[in-house]
Amino acid sequence: MRAFSGQGVLFSDQHFSEETIAWLLQSPREMRAQALPPAPKVVQNTPDSAYAAAWAEMSKDPELMKAVQQAGYSQDKGLADFSKAIAAPLSNSADMQLRASLKVDYVTTVEDGKFVHRLNGEPILSIPSNLNSAATASANAEAIMYAIFMVIDVVCIVIAAVGVSVTVQKNALAKTLQTPLQRFLRVFTTTAAAAELKQLEETGKKLEMIMKILTWLRGSTNLKDVFKLFLKSLSRIQIAIAVVQLIAAVLLMIATAGASLAAKILQLAAAIALFITDVVSFVLALQKK
Repeated sequence: MRAFSGQGVLFSDQHFSEETIAWLLQSPREMRAQALPPAPKVVQNTPDSAYAAAWAEMSKDPELMKAVQQAGYSQDKGLADFSKAIAAPLSNSADMQLRASLKVDYVTTVEDGKFVHRLNGEPILSIPSNLNSAATASANAEAIMYAIFMVIDVVCIVIAAVGVSVTVQKNALAKTLQTPLQRFLRVFTTTAAAAELKQLEETGKKLEMIMKILTWLRGSTNLKDVFKLFLKSLSRIQIAIAVVQLIAAVLLMIATAGASLAAKILQLAAAIALFITDVVSFVLALQKK
């Protein structure tokens, strides 16, 4: 692990960016209750309208548009593929395979006067307990990690539901996503957001929890940048095609939870169970402060 700024803090640069550590230590109470911004207005409530809106977004991205043009891929072809993908049944092994890729072991303990964070048994963060606001900084670090885990869970669930085949390593994405998720983390790693998720979790509203995360992502990030990180194992043309499908799926989900897509998502019960575990852990982390 690397030392941070002579304060006795050690962190894994495979899991945290230096900017994130600085934020945690300089403004540990910044992540407190605050009003959440209004949800973005969404009217794309059919597969056709959702895909058309996603295609329009892609058209503003020269890199993506060039890739699909080189492949001779049209909007009509994309819509046909999208409609077919959300209607296709999941394979019998899809849920357990997704669960295996999403399962990680993240724990925080106090060892020798330090708050030590471990991921899959390896230390990734160590904060001396005598540091000013150390407990709060440690709790916020947990909240950040679980917030990122929730995003990974939800995006991977949507990816599986639309039939895109990718390999995702959850622990490897934790740091990579900190930059495109910066606004998401700063606004939604709060007790206000935790309260909304806790209420949905306690009432068993699994699909609504997923829709909530997707809505927040839509309102606080560039979805194309987020999806590209998940799809980086694909070819340039495959990424362009899949990005449009995924944006269309998000628009459809947050507008109406499109029946066919929602039904497929709910079949991913084991993956959703891991997502809910991460939600509960996120809420508990913020309650530590």
